[in-house]
Amino acid sequence: MDSEEARRIGLLDEIVPPDNVVGRALQWCGEMLAIPPNAMAYTRQQARADLRAIFERDLEQEIEQMNEAWWQPETQAMLRAVVERLSQKKAGVSS
Repeated sequence: MDSEEARRIGLLDEIVPPDNVVGRALQWCGEMLAIPPNAMAYTRQQARADLRAIFERDLEQEIEQMNEAWWQPETQAMLRAVVERLSQKKAGVSS
C-alpha cells in the first residue's frame, strides 16, 4: 500500500516530505500542547471509554472457563507435545 492509500483509509493523518518530518512533528506536538489540558483529558477519557469498560467488568466467569479449558487433559497433552517438539528442535533432533 502506498502512502496516499494509507492516508485515505485513515492510517496516516498527513504526508510530508522526509526532510520536513521532524519539523512537522514538532509543530503537531506544539498544537497538541496548546489544547487546554481539561479538554484533552476529557477527549482521551471518552475515546478510551469502551476499553476501560472491558477491564472494569467482572471477568471471574471468563477466567474460570479459561482455567477449566487450560487444565483439561487434552489441552495439557497437546501442550506437552508442543514442548517436546520444541525441545527436540532446540537440541537439533528432527522428527
